Amino acid sequence: MKNMLSPSELKLLDIIWKNEPVRSGRLSAICLSEAGWKKSTVYTILKNLCDWGYVTNDKGNVTSLISDRDYYHTLAKDFVDKYFNSSFADFVAAFSDGVHLAREDILACYDAVKNYRAK
Repeated sequence: MKNMLSPSELKLLDIIWKNEPVRSGRLSAICLSEAGWKKSTVYTILKNLCDWGYVTNDKGNVTSLISDRDYYHTLAKDFVDKYFNSSFADFVAAFSDGVHLAREDILACYDAVKNYRAK
């Protein structure tokens, strides 16, 4: 599975997540409406997503093989691993330095860490 998708690949995957299961013809029509893409562009990107294991296209029925939540979790984890030596604390320190965080955001982060520790 390719770790980092291009903006176009991610856009198509997002459209699939929002509409799945979706027929490939319908997917092409949605992409024309939302992104202005031609059918050939959609099918090229779709083939790549299939080859990389993100989606399946079974007789024109397109479905994802990974949820949006799992994709973004993996992306975030890879980012923290690569740029912060796997240290979430270092990531939070860098992210919050000079940034005003709303009380709701701070509480949401606290709850996420608390729930993680409870598992």
